[in-house]
Amino acid sequence: MGRAPPIWSNEMEYELGPVPYEEACEQVGTPDYNVSRARHQCAMFIRQLERVFRPARPDSLSFVRKSFPHEFGTYFEVVAIVGHDDGSFSESAVPARWDYVAQAELLWWDRREAYRVALDRSEITADEIPPLYRRLMPTFPDSPEACGMALGEVPLVESAEA
Repeated sequence: MGRAPPIWSNEMEYELGPVPYEEACEQVGTPDYNVSRARHQCAMFIRQLERVFRPARPDSLSFVRKSFPHEFGTYFEVVAIVGHDDGSFSESAVPARWDYVAQAELLWWDRREAYRVALDRSEITADEIPPLYRRLMPTFPDSPEACGMALGEVPLVESAEA
């Protein structure tokens, strides 16, 4: 399978890693490697990078997830593709840590996965999964639930008394 043609002439690619460089990520080859979580971590990192580098011109900067073969499986990295350089991208501006929006996305994803696993093991029924985790991820930070979750105001598990 060949490489896709360049988006722009004279493009440069920068491999940024799967997550901010001071954060833990899924490690290919480890017994608990979760390929789905690895993909989602990259997607969340891409959204964070888009927040950091906004309003970059779409014709000069994009972030993509790429897969790479490894003797223990496939791993993923976020790659910055920089077209005709207008100064909109700097490796030194790549965040070291998750921002509050990405932290909320990660919390939501982990909680939804925990419910999915519990459902698969028949430990709970579908009706026991809170509505927040039965659908697609809320639009962080724009939905009220997402904003409340980021601020710690929306519980990750709904109370049985509610």
